[in-house]
Amino acid sequence: YSNMVSIGVNIPLPLFAVERQDRNIAASQAQLALAETGFQEALRQYQAELRVNLAEWQSLQRRAQALRRALLPLADDRVVQTLASYSGGNATLAQVLEARRAAVDARMQALLLERDAARAWARVSFQLADDGHASVSTGGKP
Repeated sequence: YSNMVSIGVNIPLPLFAVERQDRNIAASQAQLALAETGFQEALRQYQAELRVNLAEWQSLQRRAQALRRALLPLADDRVVQTLASYSGGNATLAQVLEARRAAVDARMQALLLERDAARAWARVSFQLADDGHASVSTGGKP
């Protein structure tokens, strides 16, 4: 009916309080274990990504150094030899220009590798900046 009112009273009885507390503690411990598992997984993923980026940086550094040591001196020698041949009348101007273009291409290739290595180092450095272990983990400078 519209003119009726009902009132309810709730009185907690302290029966089996230990069991209820144990359930609450167990639930809290389960949440803690879940959070720790998530943290450990995120840490493993972070470390794996860091290792990949560091390996990429080292690989690009080695490739750039190998290119600078092997290809650039050969390209420069070819330019010098072609110029000498041109001076002696044994080569054409087109051959000299082709040798110079090859030397420029080799330098450009080396610069592109150095750029990629710098980008990889920036990723590694950015990842390590949060930890503060940049100088310890990678030996310091790039």
